[in-house]
Amino acid sequence: MDPEPQAGALSAVFVAHRAQLLREATRFLGAPELADDIVHEAFIRTLGKAGGGARQPLAYARQVVRNLAIDHCRLTAREARLFAADGDTPAEHAGAGTPECIAAARQHLSRVTGALDMLPERTRHAFELHRLDGLSQRDVGLRLGISATTVNFLVRDAHASCRTALGLA
Repeated sequence: MDPEPQAGALSAVFVAHRAQLLREATRFLGAPELADDIVHEAFIRTLGKAGGGARQPLAYARQVVRNLAIDHCRLTAREARLFAADGDTPAEHAGAGTPECIAAARQHLSRVTGALDMLPERTRHAFELHRLDGLSQRDVGLRLGISATTVNFLVRDAHASCRTALGLA
């Protein structure tokens, strides 16, 4: 069978399902900017491989993206352990101070702040007391005069809003 049509079919899958593949990568990486790089790398790698003849090209593409995302996470964790063993902080070596990372962090902070501002006052306050001030859900409940179960639901709702604002939901 001619490899050109197979590669074209796989390319079409990457184009048609790009958003789905980006969500798949973001789920593992937690960062949409990294997800774009992973999907691009998966596309490049599959062009030169025999994957074009896969019976289920979308499943194949998703698996390649998933594997590359997992590999990236493993590499990042390994680098963090390596630098921590040397007494260095991983952020110094991971490009955390680059303009791109700073801009992305500011953008994420802006999105989260906007999401929190849109929440009902009680939900936002419970979330801030628990996640930012470090109070237990029980202590938040005592402070706000509500049950720990209610606090749990409020924190969950706020967290879901933050994830949605970051495009992770």
